[in-house]
Amino acid sequence: MRYVCSGSVDWRAISVDRALRESHSLLGGRCANPASMQIGLTYWSSLRRNGADGRAGLAIVCVKRAGGGEARMELTRKLHGLLMLAASTALWLPAPAAAATPRCAAGAGGKSDIALDATRPLKARVGPPSEHVLATYRGAGAIDVAPHTLTDGERADVEAALERLPALHRRSLEAHLRRLSFVETDAGLGSALTSLVETCDGSIQFDITLRSSLLHDGLSAFLTRKEQGLFVPDQSGYSVHLDAGDAPALLYILLHEATHVVDRSGAIALDTADLRKYVWSEDGRALAPPIDESIVSRIRWRGAPPMAIGETPRLYEELTASPFVSLYGATAASEDIAELFAWQYMAAHEHVELKIEVRDQAGALISSFRPLETAAVRQRLTRVAQILARD
Repeated sequence: MRYVCSGSVDWRAISVDRALRESHSLLGGRCANPASMQIGLTYWSSLRRNGADGRAGLAIVCVKRAGGGEARMELTRKLHGLLMLAASTALWLPAPAAAATPRCAAGAGGKSDIALDATRPLKARVGPPSEHVLATYRGAGAIDVAPHTLTDGERADVEAALERLPALHRRSLEAHLRRLSFVETDAGLGSALTSLVETCDGSIQFDITLRSSLLHDGLSAFLTRKEQGLFVPDQSGYSVHLDAGDAPALLYILLHEATHVVDRSGAIALDTADLRKYVWSEDGRALAPPIDESIVSRIRWRGAPPMAIGETPRLYEELTASPFVSLYGATAASEDIAELFAWQYMAAHEHVELKIEVRDQAGALISSFRPLETAAVRQRLTRVAQILARD
């Protein structure tokens, strides 16, 4: 039986992680099998139907199985002040059998132009992007954005990469991925977009859209090009190079973006709470002390101006003293989680090593760093491996 809270969580005051942690603490001992408990914080854009922009509803599912049946569980305790209810208590009610369906204009806002069919294999969901996705790119400044039609060889590469994803990721994509698409667009507009679909029924659905050049990029070239955008030249004449061997970029990108789906659908929110602890503040954006004083906190991806490239030896020295597997992981908690899962899998299953080199104008090596091998990162990667091993 499904129960939903009649109130809502103030998104501006309460973080997702805290709500989930407190909910787990409240309910964990009341489920016959805690593993059967699922907790999801729903925060999709259709929340405005509730007349409360910036607020999120909390949905908790706890199934107690006895003799093959489902037993009703009453929840009456306070949720530690997290829920903004008139009586400051969590009032739990059975979800209505037939909830009113909001009005949806077919094809508008990305709602109905493509339907999700969870019974279709992932390879059957590869196709042209929705008009809503294309409009998103145009709104970001893309002039000639267009769908990319896969060649037979490209389609085979995509299907092979999907098959190599961890079981956890494949299962989440099967439940929540509406469409995987490729577009021709400017490199400056980013490499990938995982977008939440506004649905008529409130279900959690995502579109993943990748730039078509990723189909042929090597991972080393892709990472180097992306990282170089953080810096501006100075008198040092330094350059930055990331070396991931001969690995293709496609699998890494799919791992990263699929982890966003796993994370945002609530599948690992409880598991990753310890990964975020002492690294992120509760809002998932601000870095926890003392990391917030590090030069790592002042990268372009966090809103700072581009950094002089002569600062890179110090920057990467401080990166390897941090818990981050990459500079991109320091952008936000969600990117940190996506980078950890992607790199754990690439290292453990694809045997990819990551090396960052700073060189001078003559090409001589100034400094070299291996972020996957630091003690703090290895500890976090071990935790990720434990999460993936359960599936």
